[in-house]
Amino acid sequence: MPYIPQENRAKYDILVDELSEKLRSLGSNDAMVGPLNYIVSRLTWQLCGHGGGECRYARLNAVIGALDCAKSELSRRIVAPYEDVKKTEAGDV
Repeated sequence: MPYIPQENRAKYDILVDELSEKLRSLGSNDAMVGPLNYIVSRLTWQLCGHGGGECRYARLNAVIGALDCAKSELSRRIVAPYEDVKKTEAGDV
């Protein structure tokens, strides 16, 4: 998890909370997944030279690395504990 100083989080949390609320308000996973993909894709597109600035390998590599690490953190911190609970509830395979 990319821990950033507490004082730097608020400016991002406001935006993330607003996006999260809008996505949750769509209801179903089917309704949410397209807009979520669009948001992530558009953000990465802009960071990789299509929102101004040069498209450089270092930036592409950094963005891909951040996405990969975010996916790993989601699996480690949210999916794995969820699966452990469900395994306890339903029994192991």
